[in-house]
Amino acid sequence: MPQTLKKIPVSAAILAGGKSSRMGRNKALIEIIGKPLITYVRDTLQEICEDIAIISNEPENYNFLSLPIHRDAIESVGPLAGIYTALLHSQQEHCIIVACDMPFIAMDLLSQMVKCIEKDKIIALRSKQGLEPLFAIYPKSALPAIKLLIEAKTYRAGLLLEKLPVVEVVTSKNLSRSLFNINTPEDLEIAKNYDRHS
Repeated sequence: MPQTLKKIPVSAAILAGGKSSRMGRNKALIEIIGKPLITYVRDTLQEICEDIAIISNEPENYNFLSLPIHRDAIESVGPLAGIYTALLHSQQEHCIIVACDMPFIAMDLLSQMVKCIEKDKIIALRSKQGLEPLFAIYPKSALPAIKLLIEAKTYRAGLLLEKLPVVEVVTSKNLSRSLFNINTPEDLEIAKNYDRHS
């Protein structure tokens, strides 16, 4: 890992929303090979930045991570509130946002995204589903646009990527593993298989 990456001024936040209706329990705390999913995300982020926070309305669940934990500044609006809260508390002008259920983020991919940071622009990857809002880098300057969406009761996080300038990171890397998120028991079984053969 190049030492220069540690000096790049970027914060990070892990969105840990709590119980998932499709999983039936808190995804962040589900274990793969003895470690909660959220721990894999934290460990990857720690390779690139020191300012990492958890965004959760159940802070008592994450004390074991020894990271700052912030409740949603605006409640009951899903991931958009998490992004908003992360940016409010970010110590830097840009913040890496990652969902807690994405344990296989590749370090080299994250490094590539950080190197693409531009003022007032979102840094995002495009998967088969489109631009990815929950593994992206957001500028603090996005706060007013997020607040407007929330006030309009438009809570889809992906809309931010349509309304604000985006730097789309081009990569030859297969994104299916890095962007794999665990939403269902079936996904969990796939994730266990990933872990054994990675």
